[in-house]
Amino acid sequence: MRAVFLLGAGVSIPAGLPATDALTKMILRTGDYRLHSNECFVRAAVPVIEPYRSMWVTPLYGLLNYTHNHIQHVFCAQGITRPVNYEDLYFAISQVEDHLFGEFENPALDPFTRQLEADLTLDPAKEKAEALRDLAQIACRYIQDVMSIRLRPTEQPREDHLRCLVDAVQDQAISCCDVVTLNHDTLIERVLAAQKIEYHDGFGAPDGEIARWEPQGLFETERPKLLKLHGSLDWCYDGHKLTKVLIGDRDHAKSKDGTRLEFPSRPLCLTGTFNKMVDYCKDPFHTMHFLFRRLLQKCDLLVVSGFSFGDKGINTTLAQCFGENDRLRMLVLDTNRMCLSNARGAITTLSERHGKGRIFVHPEYIGTCSWSGLRDTYLN
Repeated sequence: MRAVFLLGAGVSIPAGLPATDALTKMILRTGDYRLHSNECFVRAAVPVIEPYRSMWVTPLYGLLNYTHNHIQHVFCAQGITRPVNYEDLYFAISQVEDHLFGEFENPALDPFTRQLEADLTLDPAKEKAEALRDLAQIACRYIQDVMSIRLRPTEQPREDHLRCLVDAVQDQAISCCDVVTLNHDTLIERVLAAQKIEYHDGFGAPDGEIARWEPQGLFETERPKLLKLHGSLDWCYDGHKLTKVLIGDRDHAKSKDGTRLEFPSRPLCLTGTFNKMVDYCKDPFHTMHFLFRRLLQKCDLLVVSGFSFGDKGINTTLAQCFGENDRLRMLVLDTNRMCLSNARGAITTLSERHGKGRIFVHPEYIGTCSWSGLRDTYLN
């Protein structure tokens, strides 16, 4: 028997990492950050003051809040009750950026971009379309930078709430337990390393303080797999080679021969909502999503925790694999029992079709669950 854990942002909250709503509020406080000489945003020791505020803080604040209010207005009109989050902001602003750069032309966006050009404070030295395009690009980079900053804990995070996961991966009573996470943080890696659990995440043997992307190992090993479907804070490109940095100080990472490597300032993390699905077609994400589907085709029990079924790409994979694998059962760990009822259409339909015999909701969070209890109740 095989099990797979699918983990979302909720599993990182007990470790002290910010919840989505809290992270959104941090991002909206643009005065808490400053633009570094490497063109990345960093924490400001003191709130940013003039003249730097007029250069980028005020326009950035205007674009973020204008877009936030616009999305919230649309949500209310559509009966969507959840608050706007930073993923919604990134998706909307990246659509503006792609449209104005001609990357993904969307004529339907033209009225909104004209409205932004008319209402926002933009760089007077540029044409309005050019100024808005550049501001949208800065805003997308800003959101990613603040997200990266806030998901890197300043203190050692709590890890004991994932005992259930550790016990499942170490369980000799089942043939294998793989882990799939949508989180950018490195909490799961630290938990597995602390327990000396060997796993394969698609990267090869260490080369000094780095490891290179070697996905063939994922197909060859029988070790548990760790798939990070949305990227990771410790992934970046060294030229055209995807690399995982094995030390906290990425700027000083060296290969085994002592070569100091030059990495871009931003890690490889997918941000946004529906725009992520374009990246699902590119490596390394294409390989990992293929493997995720393959794991589900062999899986007996999928344990879901901290994921609210808001990713349409993931939802589509789940729905299709339920049709391909008659043995597959899904167990959702949800203390409020509201996760499935608030899910998007594909999961709602799946629950209505298979809910009685193949989809279960366990009214506990992963931190209070016993793996042996879950296994004996839902797997045997």
